[in-house]
Amino acid sequence: MRRIAVKREKCKLFAIWVNYWCVLDFDTDKLPPLCTKKCDCMDCDDYCERLASNKQRQLFVEACDELGITKIIEPLQATPIKNGKTVEIAISNGTHEMFVLFETGLIISNKITIPEGYSDLSCIIKTDGGILKKPNITVCFI
Repeated sequence: MRRIAVKREKCKLFAIWVNYWCVLDFDTDKLPPLCTKKCDCMDCDDYCERLASNKQRQLFVEACDELGITKIIEPLQATPIKNGKTVEIAISNGTHEMFVLFETGLIISNKITIPEGYSDLSCIIKTDGGILKKPNITVCFI
């Protein structure tokens, strides 16, 4: 086992209170598209999927059918990270992929490959943009 330390730089007001999620080994094509309806996904009249989290600080893809019954489709190996904080994530010695997800699913960072090995690594999350231009999240090794 080894560790990857991920530091989130302090960002501007638009995302100061919102968690980002460090997601490991998950195909971004499996992320549900944003709901285009004006109501909350849980009130949809038909089947829809969305990203959700629970009090145990877990992130998962959740489905809701026309009867309002929800179920977890697939959990994500994800770690929340607050503004200006650093988290350490234990990973195996194999190759991994990681990206960062803005809590609402609106923004996904670039995907980085964590190479196979035994040494610990460090990454930093940078956020640009905000009020006047679309926010952008970037992850890179330090």
